[in-house]
Amino acid sequence: ERDVFASNSPSPLDLVTLAEQATHATTILAELSERDREFVELYFADGLEPEQIADKMGISLKTVYTKKHKITARLESLLARTVAA
Repeated sequence: ERDVFASNSPSPLDLVTLAEQATHATTILAELSERDREFVELYFADGLEPEQIADKMGISLKTVYTKKHKITARLESLLARTVAA
């Protein structure tokens, strides 16, 4: 009987959770510079390799790793502040 009512669609709770996560992400990303948002998109969303990011952004490979570390720390801090609010 359970299989009859099974659905591949997200539950209402899942939809609310996704909406809340999207709101947090939008709020957090708005606090970054345009250049840092570009980096986040290339690294985290597009999954480009550091070498590709360096080429696209015109920065050194070492700067890619430094930016990743600094932006990750900043995102974690902003997320903690946003969730606590």
